[in-house]
Amino acid sequence: MDNSQLDKAICDLNINDVKRILESGNYSFNVYEQRTDKRWPPIISCVYTETGAVGRDDTKRCEILKLLVQYGANVNHQLSVFKVGNHNYRYTDSTPAMFAAEGGYLTCLQFLVKSGADLTLTSSRGDTALMYAAKHGQIDCLKYLTQHMPASLLNSRNDDGQTALIVAVSNSVKDNTDCLQHLVELGADLNVQEKDGFTALMLALKNCHKQCVTLLLEKEVDINTVSRYRETSLILALEKNLTEAAIQLLEKGADVNGVSRGGASPLILALRNGDTETVTLLLEKGADVNTVSHIRETPLMLALSKGLIETVVLLLQKGADVNTLSNENETPLMFALRNEYTDIVTLLLDKGANVNTMSSFGLTPLMFALTRKRIKIVALLLEKGAYVNARDFNDETPLTIAIQNDLTDAVKLLLEKGANVNELSHFGLTPLMLAVARKRIKIVALLLEKGANVNTGTHHGETPLMKALKNDYIEAVTLLLENGANVNAVTPFLGETPLLMALEKRHTESVALLLEKGADINHVTPTGNTPLMKALQRGAEGAVKLLLEKGADVNRVSLEGKTPIMVARERNLTEAVTLLLEKGADGNASPNKGETPRQPALKAVTSLLEKGADVNTVRQFGETPLMLAVKRGDTEAVVLLLEQGTDVNVLSGFGETPLMFAAESGDTKTVALLLDKGADVNAMSRDRETPLMFALKRKHTKTMALLLQYGAYVNVESDNRKTPLILALEIDFAEAVTLLLDNGAYVNAVTPFLRETPLFLALKKKYTEGVALMLEKGAIVNTIFYERETPLSLALKAKYTEGVALLLEKGADFNAFSPHYYATTLLGSAIKEKYPEALKLMLERETNINRVAHFDNTPLIVALKRKNTEAVRLLLEKGADVNTRSYNGETPLTVALEHGSSEAVPLLLEKGADVNIMSQRGWTPLMVALEHGSSEAVPLLLEKGADVNIMSLRGWTPLTLALIRRRTEAVPLLLEKGADVNSASREGCKLLVLG
Repeated sequence: MDNSQLDKAICDLNINDVKRILESGNYSFNVYEQRTDKRWPPIISCVYTETGAVGRDDTKRCEILKLLVQYGANVNHQLSVFKVGNHNYRYTDSTPAMFAAEGGYLTCLQFLVKSGADLTLTSSRGDTALMYAAKHGQIDCLKYLTQHMPASLLNSRNDDGQTALIVAVSNSVKDNTDCLQHLVELGADLNVQEKDGFTALMLALKNCHKQCVTLLLEKEVDINTVSRYRETSLILALEKNLTEAAIQLLEKGADVNGVSRGGASPLILALRNGDTETVTLLLEKGADVNTVSHIRETPLMLALSKGLIETVVLLLQKGADVNTLSNENETPLMFALRNEYTDIVTLLLDKGANVNTMSSFGLTPLMFALTRKRIKIVALLLEKGAYVNARDFNDETPLTIAIQNDLTDAVKLLLEKGANVNELSHFGLTPLMLAVARKRIKIVALLLEKGANVNTGTHHGETPLMKALKNDYIEAVTLLLENGANVNAVTPFLGETPLLMALEKRHTESVALLLEKGADINHVTPTGNTPLMKALQRGAEGAVKLLLEKGADVNRVSLEGKTPIMVARERNLTEAVTLLLEKGADGNASPNKGETPRQPALKAVTSLLEKGADVNTVRQFGETPLMLAVKRGDTEAVVLLLEQGTDVNVLSGFGETPLMFAAESGDTKTVALLLDKGADVNAMSRDRETPLMFALKRKHTKTMALLLQYGAYVNVESDNRKTPLILALEIDFAEAVTLLLDNGAYVNAVTPFLRETPLFLALKKKYTEGVALMLEKGAIVNTIFYERETPLSLALKAKYTEGVALLLEKGADFNAFSPHYYATTLLGSAIKEKYPEALKLMLERETNINRVAHFDNTPLIVALKRKNTEAVRLLLEKGADVNTRSYNGETPLTVALEHGSSEAVPLLLEKGADVNIMSQRGWTPLMVALEHGSSEAVPLLLEKGADVNIMSLRGWTPLTLALIRRRTEAVPLLLEKGADVNSASREGCKLLVLG
């Protein structure tokens, strides 16, 4: 039947139309007979509150109610149906009295009660009409209901464990102080907890209802109740920055050392708010000054971050730990240095702050001080023993930071304390090179005075003198030359010299200085270029004149077949042409780009040499006869060329030397010949690869050993910043790994971007011997890689048991957080991954088996949630607490029942799990078993003495739950154990009848 006309009349509050329709009989009070989308009885329509219609037209609604009741409407009707979408329906079982209380229709409510409305009825969630009134702040309706309902309803609970008092303060928008006050005056239980463990006071604080908070604090309320999230009233007050409430709570004796699920104590929360008044009071009340949050904040760190100097002093007086590490491995001293609190730094040092702790990025307190340019603090740290040669992960040392910041006084202090003046960075930069590059002339002079090597070059062979010339830094050029800079140093690839660089920049003054110091005027690059050619190419006629005066070769032919006079003519340098001709230049020379007839045929080497062939002649790609002989493996030709004095360090067009070709081929005899003739064992190719790397890539172990004997650098880096050790690991060359480590390879070298170390690569490859060897050689076991991966987390992820064992033996931290699971320790991740071998190894070293492994869950609870029975057995054998609670109040037994870990239930019961412990909802393990259909567990729990008549917050017993959930097999068992059939709720009894 269509009730649309009656609904419209009721919504329009048209009493006459309602009466007419009722008299016509064209309506239905039965929702199942209705055909509209909104299937609810007219009596509900009458008191249903539309938006903005609260409390309006109460009298008219009451008149309509009277008509409806007169025509047979049920004042206790509970079923209404709403159509949602095309085929779905939503049901509600709120009574007319509930809707009237919610809408504030007092007159309607009074009529309903007089007409027999049952105020003890509850909705499917257990809500009463009183709760509806309390929730919506309908004080008049609430007062009326409390006068006419049974007294027991004042503290009755819904399914969420809420009473009317709790409902009144649960509204996050409205401050229902009037309703709260009335309920308090009537004697409502102020300390009752809802399912999440919150009391009325806690919810008032959570929703910032200040008047409600004040009212409740005037009463005898429990201020130290703890919620399932481990929050207390004090914690909630501080989380919402309610200072006044927090102070009141402290004065009433609130627990100052409670810790929330997020690991925040009241002291930490107060400091986050910058609330010094509350902080002082907390400290007076005995707050723990060394509490640490889950993100590893301490009160001291927070005070330093906020700039609360007086609070810092107070915390230190109270015994704050000055060496606790933050999430980034930073100490309070680093926080103080970052914020430039000089006095606090002194105070921290006096309290024993460690001056050599390294942050996650390798920064030390000394580096922080230098970055902030605090010279006095630098001096103070050095007096306290700060390590002057530390390196951060960007390869910076205190000395290089001081140079970059132009801190001459700091440089002097560091050098006096033993800073390595010739320390090489991974890029081959020395402090002197850096000072020259940054144009710090005072520092350059200071470094030279302290013994800086003036000729140490970068991996590209660039010396400080070259850097000064490239940067147009004539002051540094003069100073370096005065201190013995090599004017004839040559870069590996391009074969450039300082003179060529000066000519490139057209620095006539620099050219003159270099020539005075003996610069080679006839040096030839791999491309056949000479200083004279360079001067002509750059149009530096002044420099040309100087070179010619010094006797530069005027007829030298480049690889392109050009002579100096040809270049001068191309550039239209008339004066230079004249000078060249005066010096004997061949004015008739013409380009000749091809090879000479003497070079390519190595078979004729002997005859060519006898005829006076040039042993150092260069082909178009920079290859010399020696290189060709080495490449062809012609040892006799190599010997012959070496006897004739061929250049053993000449570079090909790709920056390769004869030794590199020999190393690549693994020809140890030729390698030895070249080395004995002075071949540079550490020469670098264009890609910054050394002979050692050439041999390594071809897996020539004997050649590598020979090169190392001759002093090959074992820690040199290629162009992509990979050391020989890293390269050996990447190509699975185990023999080379051992050889390199035995020769001092740096085990903590880090690749760029991914920040992988040799240990990381060995673990990745599951190379056990290499892992053991690197750990033995000092590999950092708890270092952090890209995306916060650690060696142990990597081994766990790969299920590499041998690696896990080795790492744990060396002290790997298995309580550090896993990068693969949020807020989970590595021990917890081993449980989640169902990796018993690793778990056993960790448990052998774990001193606190009940330590938190995931959020606030213990390892045992994590294992039960993952249905990891083997882990459960291991943990129980180690003495795990079977009655501990998780952050939401769950015990191991309830977790096992909820997550279907049926095999674990007997194990827990054997270890003494409490079968009658109640959750925050007021449910026992027996109730949980019935709720989740754990039929096998019910008999076990009953055998262990589970209480069959205990009631939940809603008033349900195990029998009630068995009937509602239709666990028919459990009903006889419960009855045998003495379950009270009269305690089952109305819903339960109804199901029994229906069943």
